Amino acid sequence: MKKGYKRIVYLVLGAFLSMMAVGVPVEAAFDFSGSWRSDLAARQYELPVSEWKYGNRNTLRLNFKDSPGPAIKMEGSFDLLLLAGDDADAYPGQEHSFFIQDTRFTPVLETRKLYLSLFFDQCTFTLGRQIINYGVGYVFSPVDCFSAVNLQDPGLSRKGSDIIRVRIPLGDLAGIEGVTTVSTAGTNSASAVKVFGNLQGFDWSLTGIYKHPQEETLVGLSFKGDILLGVYGELVEHYGTLDNTTFFEGMAGVDYSFEINTSKLLLSAEYYYNGNPVNPNILTPEELLALNRIFLGEEYLFCQANYVYDEIRNFALNGIYNLAQKSWAGTLLFSYNIRQNTNLIFNTRYYSGDLNGRNIQYGPKAELGASVEVRF
Repeated sequence: MKKGYKRIVYLVLGAFLSMMAVGVPVEAAFDFSGSWRSDLAARQYELPVSEWKYGNRNTLRLNFKDSPGPAIKMEGSFDLLLLAGDDADAYPGQEHSFFIQDTRFTPVLETRKLYLSLFFDQCTFTLGRQIINYGVGYVFSPVDCFSAVNLQDPGLSRKGSDIIRVRIPLGDLAGIEGVTTVSTAGTNSASAVKVFGNLQGFDWSLTGIYKHPQEETLVGLSFKGDILLGVYGELVEHYGTLDNTTFFEGMAGVDYSFEINTSKLLLSAEYYYNGNPVNPNILTPEELLALNRIFLGEEYLFCQANYVYDEIRNFALNGIYNLAQKSWAGTLLFSYNIRQNTNLIFNTRYYSGDLNGRNIQYGPKAELGASVEVRF
């Protein structure tokens, strides 16, 4: 566990225990759940010759919610991972073989979220790690500096951030929110203030963000609503203090769902424009990491189709396309519910070229995966 995150764990637990120490009444509101999932994957690399590597990832996820009082909520989610083969090789350290040939596993503990919320009449205070979507985009979200899409996950999940958040309601659908990251000195951090509300059936927000150590200020406008189709977007202007530059970022998305007999089809698409594409050849790996951005190219397009055939079978097809470099990644997912809490999941992915613009040559060309998931 990193030193920076140990600090936030101690803060959350310390605040929680302090509330208990002052005599806050405890109610029976503890909720526990979890899942176990095993993923097998075969990935093709071009190293300079084509080679298939195999990996295994076993994930035990434990979730809990507790409300010891009417004004207190604590929630956490932890993943215990056992990695082997190609999945273990992605972490620094010794080489690991596929588990059938070598029984060595790499254990990894990840904290997805762990936060404490306090509810007052005038505001809500939250401290800890949360998975928050600060923008409205599913994949592309230039205003969101607190979470990023995990491109290695076929489901395009997002990671949590260590934050302090204060939300002041100004009505049922309006308010002011302040968020700042909790991090060690010298690492990426951001602070934001957002004013949000609803007008003419659309959700609107105006956000101001300051990022360190980039010394960059962002002003963003977000919207989301329905005009026959669901429409949403983000418009962001950047102001750099160090290099005295400005540039524009924007995204626009649409979605639409309709029923086909007893089935349901959801279609969505997003377009992303980056007015300041980065040349990775002139930056060091440390400088690339400090950018805290996933997509460095100029223009991208994302399309997705989710087809819920019935309560048992579900299909998902999505693709991300880098318009400038003509590179793309496509994913096909199929989920089959074999029992009430047990799912089989199959996925296939293909990568063409340098998708995110980081000029990283080492990476899989294709991937085949199968998973079993049991929820409890």
